[in-house]
Formats: sequence, C-alpha cells, structure tokens
Amino acid sequence: MKAVEKSAAETRATGGIEVEVRDDLGDDELTRIMDLLRIAYPAVETGIWDWQYGRRSLGTPRVALARADGKIVGVQPSIRQDVLWSGRSATGYQLCHVVTHPEYRRRGIFTKLVSSFAERAEREGAAYVYTFPNRLSFPGFQRTRSWDHPFSLPLWVRLALGSGRSSRATRSLGVPQPVEHFDPAVDVLARETAGRFPAGRVRDHRYLEWRYLEHPERPYVVLALRDGSLWRGVVAGRLVDWLGVRSGAVVEMLGDPSSLDRLLAALEAELARRGARTMGCLMPGGRAESQVLERRGYRVLPAWMLRKEFYFVLRASGGVPPSLRDMSAWWLTWGDNDIV
Repeated sequence: MKAVEKSAAETRATGGIEVEVRDDLGDDELTRIMDLLRIAYPAVETGIWDWQYGRRSLGTPRVALARADGKIVGVQPSIRQDVLWSGRSATGYQLCHVVTHPEYRRRGIFTKLVSSFAERAEREGAAYVYTFPNRLSFPGFQRTRSWDHPFSLPLWVRLALGSGRSSRATRSLGVPQPVEHFDPAVDVLARETAGRFPAGRVRDHRYLEWRYLEHPERPYVVLALRDGSLWRGVVAGRLVDWLGVRSGAVVEMLGDPSSLDRLLAALEAELARRGARTMGCLMPGGRAESQVLERRGYRVLPAWMLRKEFYFVLRASGGVPPSLRDMSAWWLTWGDNDIV
C-alpha cells in the first residue's frame, strides 16, 4: 500500500464552521485530534488512537477537520485502503470515529465532515468511501442521498462449542501454528482470496500485521497453515462479551475450505480454552467461507436477536452498480467492522 502523498488543505467555511481535509497533519494537530477522540470515547484505551492514526503504519492518515473559535471541534479520520471495485484495483477509504465536540453538536458538523471527505476522495479518483455506522450515526447517512446502504452484514453464531461437524482435514495440511509475523509471501493468499470477489479490501501483509499483531489492547489469536514459504490459510479471532456471555469472534478468514476447516477447529478450541462458550462470525453468505461455517454448526442469527445491526454504507463515484448491491459480491469480514 502506498503512503498518501501530502497535499494542500481543502477548506470550506459554512455557518462559522471551517472544514478542511488534510493529509499533512503535524504531531501537534494529531495530538489535539486524539484529545477530542478521547472526549467522545472515554472508555477506549489511549493507545488505540496512536495505533490507528499516529503511527502512520498504513501511510499518512487523511482526516477531515472542523474548526470554530480557533480550535478543532470535529474530526473524521480515515484508513486508506487498496481495494477491488468491480474487479479492478482501486483506492478506497474507511471512515472511522466521526466525532463532534459536545459544545458544538447540532450544528451540522457531522454532515459537513463526511461530505467534504467524500467529495475530495471522489475528485482524486477513489472508488468509494465506506463505513459501519452505529445506530446513532446511521440516520445521518440515510438523510444524505449520496450515501447508499446496500445491505447489513449477517452474524453467524455457533451456540455450543464442541457440537457440529469436526474437522476432517487430512494430516497433510499440517498443524495450525500461531502467527508471529506476516511476511510478503502471504500477499499471494490475500490476492487469491480477494480475487474471488468483485469488491472489498485486499489484505496484504502490512495490513494484516498492523490490524491483528500490532493492536495495543486486544490479544488476537492468529493461526496459519503453511507449507514452507507458502501460506495455505489464516484465521484470526478474539474474545468478546455478547449478551453477557463470553464468546469467541472469528474476525478474519483467508484460505481454501479444507485449510479453513482445520484452522477454525483450532481457533475454536483455543478460544474455548480461554473461556468462550459460543462463537460468532460476521460474514456475508453465499460463499465458500460461509459454507465452512455452516458445516461447522454456525447459523445466521435472526435480526430480531441482534444487539446491534451491522450497517454497511458507502458513497461511490457514479453510484453503486447493481452488481455490487448484493453482499455476496463483497469480501468483508468482522475485521473490517472491528476497528476499535
């Protein structure tokens, strides 16, 4: 993934609020942005913001800023991504943690931030900008015609560990091993997996390393099957609390069905050892990965049982083509939603 090049600030002043989209933030500005994020998300550990934006692991972060009275009063950070769009390599942006200072809410800052960001991305040729809004922010995207909500992601749940189909993968596949480092050779597996879908993020070694091995707070369990330098499959998971029950979450799956079956069995066993009583996975249906889940005893949880809906919204230049309105066209996982 290439680092985002520095560019001049783009500014829009409306209603006393000045909005700008920046790639060239200095350390002082990043500090003030992180301070504002901490006001909005006090329960989040402080190291998260540095991991997500301050380290610049995936390139210089692009951020939309709102200023008033000489201070930053709103911020829309993003993660730049290498993606597929209708089968072609492109650039996309994931919006994360839009926030307005408590003293400046109800002044349209949310809409100004996300609109300014998306407009700049479109002018520069980005394929799309997307996010997973919560119930509070979702209505804001619904009110803006340029944003689409083609679907929400289903949650697959396995209610009883130890039930369902056991792995029948052959011993020739080897034994799943913990991953301590992702080298560039995993990019072949990532491209093969992403290449089966017209749209979605390409998970290269830099992204996988940052996303699951460098996270400052979450001890992800990351397992792989390898044949020498060849990566056969990768899974990642972690413990979550779901409706008061300690559960395991499958957040990433890369590989062929036989490899994934063996890896999921090992992941389920490890998370059960750490206290998980159930398992969950956020994954569109109608694909080899979801068929593996189904064979292992996972079922889609009815919408009325969800504690929250996993909305997926995006804004694409020229709109979302009909072929990409079906979730089966997308390579999306819990890892895309599970940022903080």
